[in-house]
Amino acid sequence: MAVSRKIKTRKLRLKKTKDYFSNVIGSIVSSWRMNSSITLSVIIAVILLGMIVFQEEKEINLKIQLKKLQYKKMELENEKQKLILERTGLENHERIKKIALETLGLTETEKKQYIILKTTN
Repeated sequence: MAVSRKIKTRKLRLKKTKDYFSNVIGSIVSSWRMNSSITLSVIIAVILLGMIVFQEEKEINLKIQLKKLQYKKMELENEKQKLILERTGLENHERIKKIALETLGLTETEKKQYIILKTTN
């Protein structure tokens, strides 16, 4: 009987130990699940925050580019206006007449002056 009692005592101890470790492992698994969901939530939050910061930086860079392009457009429009004024000045008939008479040495024709061309057959 003493042997059977020892066996029963060992089985009881083994069952208690098994239950204890089962409870410990179960609590570890449940706390890991809880901690893993918290960790996963933190990781997702950090990723989303990183995406928001990246988008903000991209938006700021695009705004800077837009300002530079608007300034360049304004400069080009001013240059265009200057060129239009310069062209208008260069097309002035009085200026062309003055260059023809003074620089090129051409003469002004009188109203009744005709040029007759003779052709030979």
